[in-house]
Amino acid sequence: MRSLLLIPLMIGAFLSAQAQISRGAMLWSGGLQLDSQTGPGTLGFTLSPEAHYFFSDHFTIGGRFTLGSTFEKGVQLLVVDPQIRYYFNSQRPNSNFFAFLHPEFFFPIDEEFGQENRVRLFLGGGWQLRLTPNVALETKLSAIYNNRALQSAGSSFFSNTSYQLESGLLLFLNAYEESPFSPQIGKGSWMVGGSNLQANFQSNEMFRQFNLSITPRIAYFLSDQLLAGLGLPFAYNLTAMESGSFFDRRLYSQITGFAPFFRYYPGQWSPRVFPYLEVEGTYLLSRIHDRTSPFAEEIPRHRYYLNISGGINYFLTPTVALETAAFFNYDTHMDDTRLGIQLGFQFYLSHKRD
Repeated sequence: MRSLLLIPLMIGAFLSAQAQISRGAMLWSGGLQLDSQTGPGTLGFTLSPEAHYFFSDHFTIGGRFTLGSTFEKGVQLLVVDPQIRYYFNSQRPNSNFFAFLHPEFFFPIDEEFGQENRVRLFLGGGWQLRLTPNVALETKLSAIYNNRALQSAGSSFFSNTSYQLESGLLLFLNAYEESPFSPQIGKGSWMVGGSNLQANFQSNEMFRQFNLSITPRIAYFLSDQLLAGLGLPFAYNLTAMESGSFFDRRLYSQITGFAPFFRYYPGQWSPRVFPYLEVEGTYLLSRIHDRTSPFAEEIPRHRYYLNISGGINYFLTPTVALETAAFFNYDTHMDDTRLGIQLGFQFYLSHKRD
């Protein structure tokens, strides 16, 4: 929910959205999750907000940080990611290209976390498409330089480069635009979400690695109160290791599945506040194939989950709501339950023009 993706086939229907970038506008994403897990017996939370402020028609400053913690051990992880961006064509009403530069400071505060401090530098470019005046679909490509390259004798900061592709939805707020407020939900509208598209590639003299993950999630309002939707989780990882002069040792894993769900809005508490209940079932098929051995076989694993949640949508704009929910998740394979609270943005697209 905190990082959201739109099915590409719906983009063309919303190209008429008008929202020029100007000084004072802001972009928002991210969220918060608090959960308790019966297996390890832990209670923890993750906070990961992201914001960008336009201090001119072309430049933004901002960034994101991630804070991971458990109540038993306190803060375990802190990631600080200041960012600066330049927008080339800020006066275009529908889409904009931008370049960005930002360092990422990774601090595993708890030694038991098993990782070291590191700094990474991100350079790249991206594209934003306004689907509505307040919903932006953002896609960006990064070259990532890692300070771990310096640990090798004779290596420079730029000698160990990896690449990352990301795509997701953001909340766009323009300080100088006001529009009549009417939440865009009801029969014929859509709710879109899921997790970001993210792909990474890294290669050096010892190994090559590629991974990709995405979970598009989309729902249709069958009536003014009832939605039916589907999520499609997918993840893929390939690692090729050198043996002699060839990358002939390969290990790959793949996860596919589907997650039908229903959401019900019993009514509204105010013009901006809508409570809801949701039930979702998830099936995942995972495959692991180790080609490092001629006797290795592909091993399928089947997993089933049940998720029940309820909460409220507080509409910040007609098409973007701040969603707070309590959830219960049950893993039938591990006989494990999770309880928690999560906070993030939810996006809606109407058959009507904004």
